[in-house]
Amino acid sequence: MYMQSEVVQVFYDYVMMDIFSCAATYFLIKAIKNDDRKKYFILAGIATSLFILTKQNMGLLFWIYSIILICSVSLVLRRSVKEKLIYFITGSIVPIFITII
Repeated sequence: MYMQSEVVQVFYDYVMMDIFSCAATYFLIKAIKNDDRKKYFILAGIATSLFILTKQNMGLLFWIYSIILICSVSLVLRRSVKEKLIYFITGSIVPIFITII
């Protein structure tokens, strides 16, 4: 996962990017640890989507890495990938949809 380190100047977008990346990582870890917790996949998707809305280029990379993480962990643990991705992507769509409206 990507984490940002600010040394010289701290701008609002980098601070928000760190907050959203930490929140998304936390929710992904909680979702993977507690397999039946669908709300954590939705919350991870929302945090990742807010990351995308803050910094588009790094947010999209983080989103792709999150999908790869969900798929790889689900395959290793022999669990359903499709359901987890649906909840994660649904959570990702919500803030972007609200922004478009």
